[in-house]
Amino acid sequence: MVLLERIELSYITSELLSVNPPGVKEGMCQSDTMLGASPRHRGRWTRWSLLYRNLLLFGALVAGNTLYLSMTRLIGDMGAAGADMGISAFYQVMLLAHTALGSVATLLALFFAVAHLPKGWLLRRKVVLASGFCLVGLASALAGTGFFIVKEAQRTDHRWIFWAHVGAALLLPASFLLHRLRSVVPISKGILVRGLLVLAVVLTATISLDFGIRALRPGDFFVSDGHVPPESPFFPSPATTAKGGLVSSEIITLGEPHEEVKLRQDLDSIGFGFREKIGAALCERCHPDTVEQWAISAHRFASFNNPFYEATVKQLRKRAGESVSQWCAGCHDPALLFSGKMAKPVDRETAEAQAGLTCMACHAIDKIHDRTGNGNYNLATDTPSPYLFADAGNGIRQLLHDSLLKSRPAAHKQRLLKPFFREPEYCATCHKVSLDFPINRYRWLRGQNEYDNWHDSGVSRNAARTFYLPQSRQICQDCHMPLEPAPLGDLSAKGGQIRSHRFLAVNTALPFIRNDGSSIRRIEEFLQGRVSLKVFAMRPYGESVPATLALGEESAVLEPGREIVFDVVVRNRGVGHTFPGGTIDSNQAWIEFQVLDGDGQILAKSGTVDPSGDLDPAAHVYGALFVDKKGEPVLHRNSQDFHAPVYLHVIAPGTADIASYRVRIPELGAKQIRLVARLLWRKFHRPFTRFAFANSPAFAGLRGQEPPMLPVTEIARHEVTLEVSAEKLESVGPLSRDRRGNSGNLVPGTASATGQARNWTGFNDYGIGLLLRGEFAGADRAFELVSRLAPDRADGFRNRA
Repeated sequence: MVLLERIELSYITSELLSVNPPGVKEGMCQSDTMLGASPRHRGRWTRWSLLYRNLLLFGALVAGNTLYLSMTRLIGDMGAAGADMGISAFYQVMLLAHTALGSVATLLALFFAVAHLPKGWLLRRKVVLASGFCLVGLASALAGTGFFIVKEAQRTDHRWIFWAHVGAALLLPASFLLHRLRSVVPISKGILVRGLLVLAVVLTATISLDFGIRALRPGDFFVSDGHVPPESPFFPSPATTAKGGLVSSEIITLGEPHEEVKLRQDLDSIGFGFREKIGAALCERCHPDTVEQWAISAHRFASFNNPFYEATVKQLRKRAGESVSQWCAGCHDPALLFSGKMAKPVDRETAEAQAGLTCMACHAIDKIHDRTGNGNYNLATDTPSPYLFADAGNGIRQLLHDSLLKSRPAAHKQRLLKPFFREPEYCATCHKVSLDFPINRYRWLRGQNEYDNWHDSGVSRNAARTFYLPQSRQICQDCHMPLEPAPLGDLSAKGGQIRSHRFLAVNTALPFIRNDGSSIRRIEEFLQGRVSLKVFAMRPYGESVPATLALGEESAVLEPGREIVFDVVVRNRGVGHTFPGGTIDSNQAWIEFQVLDGDGQILAKSGTVDPSGDLDPAAHVYGALFVDKKGEPVLHRNSQDFHAPVYLHVIAPGTADIASYRVRIPELGAKQIRLVARLLWRKFHRPFTRFAFANSPAFAGLRGQEPPMLPVTEIARHEVTLEVSAEKLESVGPLSRDRRGNSGNLVPGTASATGQARNWTGFNDYGIGLLLRGEFAGADRAFELVSRLAPDRADGFRNRA
């Protein structure tokens, strides 16, 4: 029986596996076996052998690839702050190879299983059959979960799919070894050795290639979705250089011989560099108007030549570490960042620290990694000037260089004026900010974000829900870089005009501390008309009486002693993003509302600034307030302490806000009252100004004095005069009456309402403010008036719907 069983097993084995066919003597090699085998057995053995060997080969390749990917991921998880390891180009190639190799291995396994399992069933070995079915199931699970991950990504809600994939990958080799060790013909040691050898070669080769490439090009990684690899020399800034590592600061400062005498005089007199235009001397030869405008811009005063920024970044470096401040440096201190000096003690009196954003800080950018901001760009460091004598100083060589460039400027323009410079995404590189674990040791938080606010508005013509749709799409450059005359003969001028490099916005603090009254006036002019304000409605407090609208356009009488609520409407008319924008935790916009009698005496007030410079805490403000982990207000721009916003009060483009003020009408003396509302702006609130004054070396010479009182800019103003008289109201008793005896609201269809047709926007703005405030009945009433005052427009009907 034992002999017959062996003969039977030998026959079955020869039929199923084409291994040891009948007639094979013990100790014969496979080649000897095939010499004596029939052609049918030789062909079957060759096909099975080829399929089986390819299956083992691809299995070993997938295993080696998997080990590489796992080790890379593990190294990343063990890195700083638990951040993922940089996703290098090689890593991504191996990730794609993992999918391809796995797909081929799965197909080979399925082909093998379809032909092998039906006949293998005849062996009746429970462990072999169970492990075989387990192999088929695990291979199917790997394929299914793998393709699901590729299609749906590793989202949090599908995390179990990833771990199922990992678990199947760990169980499959164990099942395979069990299956072969318990089979009729156990796996040979030679196959095991060769398989392990292939695995070791694949793993060694992939790791060696990856780290070899990283060593040759340490910056060869992708910065994707705002995630910065900790091995970046600029971490946590997502900025990169074409060379991959540190470069000379001369790329930003152009290697110019700075006039140390002027720089020293500025540092001694006003505390920061001003007269020496670091990094602009070469550019000024052909672009004098551009440089002249840039020289007084906020971009130029972005680094340690900005006392307010300097105080903040010093605090960050002291409390969170010098290298953490590289997060700021991509947008504020590129000359320090890319030379590696930001991660060390900074000498604020060097040219790099006083350079700010030079010409090349912007024009050397050749790539934007994505739209996550935070300085997510690449600096071109390997594109030398194509012109001869590019490194020439003064003299004939400089003359020859400039002549060549002027004769053929196309290459210069192509090198320094990329197409995306004209797109809003370029501005988003720095004007979109987020905080993450490396900064606040907490979690991701949104910071300044002008780009998304613009993108999700009618200004970009992307948002269908906007209340006012502009005639044409507008981008950042339309407002902040308008055409401006170039009287100095700038070679880039077209029709005598260039795109302004003043980058006008709202920063009145910087020109104020350097006594630049001209820039302050330009900023104030720039702000006019961007936001409107109007004392528009009034209603009795605590009574369900319809509001009287369009104050100042119709006469109204107030009853002495009565409490009245006045509504002031503020509308964002011309700001392409939310108002206010920028660093709204320290910027300060508010409404000042005063009630005066006929002699100009103040009867009531809100939103005034006291003699020490502090704003009325009950003022209606626009901005944001963050608190730290203890719930204390964050008032010093110490972003590392931001944990949660208490409020975020801004006005989106084309929308409106309402501020309500309750006033008791005086009973004696006043025959009329005057309501004065102003929308005011101050670049920094008083607590931050005090902090900067106390912590910036630029103010060291002023210690012992009061911190400077930053200018307050009036953006909009509206006055309304109302009559106060009990006699005129004795017979009717309502809140107020217009000239025609109609109490309450304007009545559409009358001569009065017809005269208001051209001012339908006031009623629409009021309705928008009520709608956003959740007062739907009042909003419906206001929009109904709009539809009657402007029946040829869709606004009233659409907004009411």
